[in-house]
Amino acid sequence: MLRAWILSPGARRWWIAIFIVLAAVTLVAALLPAQRAPHATWWDKLDHALAFGSLGFVGLIALRRVRWASWWVVAGLAALGGGIEILQLYVPSRQADLHDFYADVVGAVIGVVLALALLRVLERRAAAREAD
Repeated sequence: MLRAWILSPGARRWWIAIFIVLAAVTLVAALLPAQRAPHATWWDKLDHALAFGSLGFVGLIALRRVRWASWWVVAGLAALGGGIEILQLYVPSRQADLHDFYADVVGAVIGVVLALALLRVLERRAAAREAD
């Protein structure tokens, strides 16, 4: 059932929609003044990694049929993270931080790797069921 929901042709639209919503929420949260910005954890770098890990995971699921999808997702999220850091130069009480960018990229890579692992497990299970 999980495989059908994740891999069905109709589910791709939902994954793309979820990705767009997550990207928008991440962008807005990153550009709010520092005192109003939400925090999911006690450590700013972990917040960055979790946000971009979620984007990487959902992005790869959404684009799984695209050639070089993992590279496109990581490159796109690196560009988003870099763009956010540049935009933060113009937001009062915010400052660009190269370490935030690194946390974004590491999170994106971890999210993509986890999505790849999940997809492989689901595909192996499907192949095993078809073989039986």
